[in-house]
Amino acid sequence: MDPIVGNQQKRNTYWDNIHEYFEKEKTSCISRTANSLMHRWSTIQVKTNKFCGFLAQVERRNESGLNEQDKISRAKEMFRSLLGASFQFEHCWNVLRHNPKWVDHCAKGKPKRRPAATSSASEPIQLEENDASQAAFVNLERPLGRKSEKARLNKRKSSESLCGNLEGILTNMQEAKKLKSDEKKEILERACSQTEQLIQIRKAEVDNANARDQELIRLRQEKISLERGKQEMEIIMMDISSLTAQQQHYIRQRRLEIIERQTKTT
Repeated sequence: MDPIVGNQQKRNTYWDNIHEYFEKEKTSCISRTANSLMHRWSTIQVKTNKFCGFLAQVERRNESGLNEQDKISRAKEMFRSLLGASFQFEHCWNVLRHNPKWVDHCAKGKPKRRPAATSSASEPIQLEENDASQAAFVNLERPLGRKSEKARLNKRKSSESLCGNLEGILTNMQEAKKLKSDEKKEILERACSQTEQLIQIRKAEVDNANARDQELIRLRQEKISLERGKQEMEIIMMDISSLTAQQQHYIRQRRLEIIERQTKTT
């Protein structure tokens, strides 16, 4: 395909072509629409780029004794700890990591010591030879540097949910490994204290919810009891002179049952 023609394609046409290629080359019975293929690729882009960011952080540490597989394992562990889920696209990354455009993108995404300008790493990358509309892709995020990551964590600290707070605690515990033993002990104790506080808060929330449920049950039972008492009072006070003999017999039996039950409860 002529690159100029490819660049002028609309997004729908581009993904229709990809869908046609997918249907022709697929080796399984899975069926996908052009739209689902686009969203699937967007998910792969975002998750894989985050994994590359974690891998870059591991490589910057330059720890001795780590081979390539050790670094990959460390990056996967960071991904799971900070994002709350395992990295599921390692097989995709193994293909992307050797692609020239992906390698070029990762090289451009490395932080440089110069004033921040419009980041080219924020632009979406296209792995096809003939690029189509940029709107078809989700922007890839540049991996955060150490200072940027700390600033982001501090900014979100006041508004994080329970899970977010636990992630922050886990990050502090990981960073504590680099500090002296006294500093490490202090940070670990603080993390344990924060965890205990979060547990107590959650327990209080559950207790309050249970108390509200118990109060609702009590009010419903009280309402039912009042309504039953009202009905029983009407039966006791009822004038049965105009009723048939069978109806009078039923009312008398009900009165006896009511009086007997009230006698047992008092």
